[in-house]
Amino acid sequence: MANEKLEAAINDYYQGNAKAAEVVLRQMSPNPDRVEMPGNLSPLDEAVWHEIAGNLALDGGDATSAVRHFEKMIEREQAGGGDKNGLANSYCRLGEAQAAAGQLQNAVISFNKAVDLKEEVQAPPAARVNLFFRYGEALLLGDKHEDAAEWFRKALALAEAANSDDEVKAHLWFHLGRALKPLAAQLDGSLKFQEAVAGVQQAQTGKSQTADPALKKRLADWNAEGEKAFNNALKFAEKAGMPLAKRVQMQRGLAEMLYVAGKPMPSVMARRKAIKMAEDAHEDPLVVSHLQHGLGESLSQLNQHEEAIKAFQASVKGKEKGKADAHILAKSWFGLGEACAVAGRKKEAEEAFRKAVEFEEKSEVKDDGKADRLSKYHHALGTFLDSIGKKEEARKYLEKAEG
Repeated sequence: MANEKLEAAINDYYQGNAKAAEVVLRQMSPNPDRVEMPGNLSPLDEAVWHEIAGNLALDGGDATSAVRHFEKMIEREQAGGGDKNGLANSYCRLGEAQAAAGQLQNAVISFNKAVDLKEEVQAPPAARVNLFFRYGEALLLGDKHEDAAEWFRKALALAEAANSDDEVKAHLWFHLGRALKPLAAQLDGSLKFQEAVAGVQQAQTGKSQTADPALKKRLADWNAEGEKAFNNALKFAEKAGMPLAKRVQMQRGLAEMLYVAGKPMPSVMARRKAIKMAEDAHEDPLVVSHLQHGLGESLSQLNQHEEAIKAFQASVKGKEKGKADAHILAKSWFGLGEACAVAGRKKEAEEAFRKAVEFEEKSEVKDDGKADRLSKYHHALGTFLDSIGKKEEARKYLEKAEG
């Protein structure tokens, strides 16, 4: 690299001083009003300039601009005869930006190019761990959980071969668990739906079709592997002396995995431990309130409904105090409504179900799950109102639930 300023800037960036790197780009810009690349750089120096600019854009949440910079970075690297190992790293960075920009198909192409280049230069295991991890992370961002899990497994195998440090292993195990948890939850929901349909068929016709044993085995395998992943993440995080705040999320992941696996007592214990860890780490009260909601779910699964009510009440109180988004608050009101209904606390259940509907309706979040959540809350309120004799109002909400 010929340009000393750019060399200092790229070093500053990767040493955690992004602000200093940005200052250099501004100082080099021929336009005092905005950051522009100077016109007297070699191709490889231009590549470095785009690398810094792309990193800063991605850090600032502008993934689309980052993609443009990283594409230009690769183009200038190739024009300047950059080495293949460096080019592999650049394709990895481009893939990260593309995934963040919602361009998952392009991200997969970029990551595959990076993997091929690393294999071509016979990069040692240590040089491929981060690439495989970033690939899995991008797939996770795009909800490709099964593919993500496979890349995290590959990264873990390389980390063992490279004798990577405990913190790296903790992160890899944690992300493997993160990939497996939604897979298990989705399959569990599907199997329970099949069982419900089979029950109706049995009652109506005397015949029913049982769930595929292979799917049940897959669920059991995912549950077991997910539990192992979160336990290993916690083990390596503790060995590495990672901050308690980081370990809270690993503990939360373990608790949620146990809940998905239908292990209510271990899940309750894991949830309580997560809350204690979060409080000891002086986490944001909103973090604690999310954990209290989870505790309510696990206690409900254990049929300890009075204790579940207390957990959901604490969650609602914490979320209100922390000014949580309306749809987040609605979720805990709904959990409270369910727990109160089962416990026979009808007045409190009605109030909670109404609050869930109220907050979800006024939520400004327009994600893909909003319609399903609102339908669920309308149906629950309508069903409950019907059960306590408020037939007319119940019909209104049940009609809303049907859309």
